[in-house]
Amino acid sequence: KAYFELLKVSQYKSEGFNKAVMTNLITKYFSVSYEDKLAKGKQIINAPGGVAERLANILREVKPVTFLLDEYKDVTVGLIESDNLTSDLTSLAGTVIYSKMGFNVAALINTAKDSDSTIISLRSNGKVNVASVATMHVTKGVAISGGGHASAAGLCVPKGTLVFT
Repeated sequence: KAYFELLKVSQYKSEGFNKAVMTNLITKYFSVSYEDKLAKGKQIINAPGGVAERLANILREVKPVTFLLDEYKDVTVGLIESDNLTSDLTSLAGTVIYSKMGFNVAALINTAKDSDSTIISLRSNGKVNVASVATMHVTKGVAISGGGHASAAGLCVPKGTLVFT
């Protein structure tokens, strides 16, 4: 059933749809067992320079900090500042920081961006609503913008603005 649904959706979403090519791709996808897909995924993750190695290298850089805003002084924060943060690593590292390292919040800053502002990604274990943390920084005039949802949010601050101690 999934094959035909995918085929039907694809037919209307791409201009110049080639039914034979799409059928071939879908057939190949469904002909590989779940176990083989899982094994291939593990191979990709564990390859030298793969996600596992990159994540381990980034997690070595976690340092404990606190928010400067009085409302959040008691929140334990694990901070990573790195020029090697991709979106997949941001989520993975955030999850490890709050679930395995004992912090309530993970704060991740990608220092590679060449800009006048800094994006701070926040991830939470659920004990702290990081969307509220982000919007409070905006309300207090510390951040240019910010928001998200209770477990994952972000804020944008002018480059050089202190948010943590």
